[in-house]
Amino acid sequence: MLAVAAVVAAVAMPATAHATLRLLVPPASGRGVSAPIIWQARALIVQSLGRPGRFLVLDRDGPPTAQPLSLVDAGWMAQWKGAMMAVTVDVSREAGATRIQLTCVDAATAVQACFIEEVTVSGPETLPYVAERLALRLSAALGGRALPEHAIATRASGATSEPRSDRTITIGARTGVLVPVVAAEISPTILGGFSVMAGADAGYLLADVSAEYYGGQNHYLAGVSLGLFRPLASGRYTPYFGASVLWATQRIAGQGASGVQVRPTIGVMFGRHDVVRVRAELGGFVSIFEEREPDRLIVGAGQARVVRGALLSMGASF
Repeated sequence: MLAVAAVVAAVAMPATAHATLRLLVPPASGRGVSAPIIWQARALIVQSLGRPGRFLVLDRDGPPTAQPLSLVDAGWMAQWKGAMMAVTVDVSREAGATRIQLTCVDAATAVQACFIEEVTVSGPETLPYVAERLALRLSAALGGRALPEHAIATRASGATSEPRSDRTITIGARTGVLVPVVAAEISPTILGGFSVMAGADAGYLLADVSAEYYGGQNHYLAGVSLGLFRPLASGRYTPYFGASVLWATQRIAGQGASGVQVRPTIGVMFGRHDVVRVRAELGGFVSIFEEREPDRLIVGAGQARVVRGALLSMGASF
């Protein structure tokens, strides 16, 4: 059962202006609730606020804090990022009830523009519905209008009826193209391959473990890797950057070798909160070991080469 309270200060703007109103959402705050739940609630609110026709959302994600930003700090952050308003998210739980509060702060004056609250005694499964209710109420409040309860309930239910998955752990596979460079005077050999992976989404940090194989024209690279990535947003479309470390066994320069390979990476995830999540990545790599070229006369001789190059991959996880 939901208990709703909305307290709106004197801010009114036409509904048609919403699509161009820039809102900044800083890291959420919370007490009595685990950090993943706080992050999930904030991510859902960002997604709901950014639905087509509502607002342009500047997503400043980060680890949750114990207390909300002050009005001055929230207003300054919004102004610094070119937003017209900041919307802080605070999640707390006490006496069996979870309370989610949105506070709007005008960027120019650092004055509270609206305050909206939803209280629920249900579990995390209702967060998508609660987030959509908050977004609908905030949109109405900034437009200087009121929505009846039945309209809010109907719209929120319809908007959250799509299948969702906020699981922390996912498994999947990806395919890719690896272009190793042995030396400037040697033409690169393009290798195709695939990998299987297990991923973890901790909100402000993504991690994955994978096993991979790339091969072609009597060359190959196989290994296992651990990657850590920093997401730059919390919505369905999530760009990220980071790096992975691979223990690799390869035969690219000639005689074959094994060792550690480092891979800086940028990527984007589509459908972060959906049942199927798609990832596309572009990265470079450098082997922190040498592989010798073939030498027909002396076994173990041959010029030592450090293999480096680029990698493009795409995959899906569930």
